[in-house]
Amino acid sequence: MKQPVSLAVVALSALMLALTASPALAGYAGKPQVKQTDAGRILTDPDGTALYTYGYDTAGKSNCVNTCTLTWPPERAADNATASGRFGIIDRHDGLRQWTYDGMPLYGFKYDQKGGTPGGDEINGFHLATAD
Repeated sequence: MKQPVSLAVVALSALMLALTASPALAGYAGKPQVKQTDAGRILTDPDGTALYTYGYDTAGKSNCVNTCTLTWPPERAADNATASGRFGIIDRHDGLRQWTYDGMPLYGFKYDQKGGTPGGDEINGFHLATAD
């Protein structure tokens, strides 16, 4: 005898689909880079989109978890990526690998456009990542 599918199961399935399609779980962008802009020397992903640090993180540990990553996707590092210079890699609590700069985890901002003007600076504890 078949069991009816509950609304909760359908809702949970839809949420899981949304999370797996979210920027936080999107593909790997590649190694971050330094780009000279009007805002100074900022860190970007390979497409030139600004990266951010989170004021509640500590060196080597990301505290942006769960729903935070939907707006601030971690800058993911591929399994075969290697640290170099001031760019490092940490293992997050969720099993993902994340790029860091001077030990601080790096994030994108879901509302920024590729190569466009950074829009997430000073929002909810996030700051434009700069190369000083």
